[in-house]
Amino acid sequence: MTDHDAIHRLLNGYCFCIDLARFDAFALLFTEDGEWGFEGAQYRGREEIRDFFDTVIVYDDGTTKTKHTTSNVQIDVDKDAGTARAESYVTVYQATDAFPIQPIFSGHYFDECVRLDGRWHFQRRTIRHGLRGDLSHHIRG
Repeated sequence: MTDHDAIHRLLNGYCFCIDLARFDAFALLFTEDGEWGFEGAQYRGREEIRDFFDTVIVYDDGTTKTKHTTSNVQIDVDKDAGTARAESYVTVYQATDAFPIQPIFSGHYFDECVRLDGRWHFQRRTIRHGLRGDLSHHIRG
């Protein structure tokens, strides 16, 4: 697998972890001192990143009833340094029994990644929100 493919897989894994409520696995996508931020909020370290997901609604089927999709993916790898930068768009769809399918969020990811022990991780992922819909069935409060 090329570095580009492995990073693309990391980006996809991020989406799968949220949609399938695998929040512990989500935190492990980041370095131990990784950063994840959006709308002025900044979470540092795996534990703090994981703790954010206590605000996410998990349904009886064990999922968040969302589908995160990334598009317009651009990845630039510095193979010698073991680092990469990526950019992509995200659109999040959601549907529940009481909430018809619709996009609830669209934004722009900015990523700094690092290869550690042969695996790629997020060192920093920043989300800049472009469009926000009804998140009341996804996040508490």
